[in-house]
Amino acid sequence: MKKITLLFLAVLIGFGLLACKETTTTAATTQPTTQTTTGTTTGTTTHTTTGTTTTTAPETVERIVIHYFNDAVTDYADFALWIWGTGHDGSQYSFEAVDYFGAYLEIDLTSGTFSGWEGLAFIIKPADSWTGQTADFVINYAEVDNGEINVYYIAGDAGFTYVYEVPAIQNVYIHLNMTMRVIELLNVKAWGQNALGTWMDDYYVDFITEDAYGAYAIIPLGVSMRVNLGFAIIPGTNWAPIAPQVDSVDLTKANPNGDVHLYIVAGEATKTYGVPAPDIALIDIDVAYIPNITIGQGGESEIRS
Repeated sequence: MKKITLLFLAVLIGFGLLACKETTTTAATTQPTTQTTTGTTTGTTTHTTTGTTTTTAPETVERIVIHYFNDAVTDYADFALWIWGTGHDGSQYSFEAVDYFGAYLEIDLTSGTFSGWEGLAFIIKPADSWTGQTADFVINYAEVDNGEINVYYIAGDAGFTYVYEVPAIQNVYIHLNMTMRVIELLNVKAWGQNALGTWMDDYYVDFITEDAYGAYAIIPLGVSMRVNLGFAIIPGTNWAPIAPQVDSVDLTKANPNGDVHLYIVAGEATKTYGVPAPDIALIDIDVAYIPNITIGQGGESEIRS
């Protein structure tokens, strides 16, 4: 009887130990494995997965480019930027160049005047006045893309934007560095496809007037519904281009009015969008060498210098 009692107690103790071991294991495997990160995460991105927490540093801003378009402006030198930043007083800066969109200033944050600047903000204003200035605009550094932030401002619109949405194309202006006196029978032969990919009939466009660069022709894509455009400048219908043909006009170079301005140089492959290449000579007739011809009563002609 004593042996039976001892055996029974041993079995009970064994079951008890087994039960305690299973309870302890279950408790250990049901503990939460998601780690909590404390402290500030300003300027970083935190990704939390089961048992793992990783932190990705923000992309470094190296350049900020401010773009300005004003259809009423003939000279962007009449406008400027007033720029300031955290720990930096405001100063006036001129736009450095003009492209197809309008005037722009590129700010280098890696060296020079703006090296390491934070909290950069600006307004656009007349160069010699505070009348007509824009509202303050503070750059959001999170808008960086491949180290660069682009900010666009179109005069008369609601405000600033970080993305330039190319408008519907209205006209393509083809500029040539020749005066209307020289251009004679030259015209533009154009071709292209519609939105369905169908090739439309070729057609000819005349040069209609000129500006300081030279004569220009206008191709109204908004009317023709072409979605791509190629052209050559030729005399009449004779295929003798005075410059290499343009197989496809880059329609993404439209200004906010929906117009593309393409500058061609006679006899060269040079072509630029928005503004002409520097130091391009205007081809014209030297009227000083045109002789003065006088017809006498007997029909004789006399050439005078």
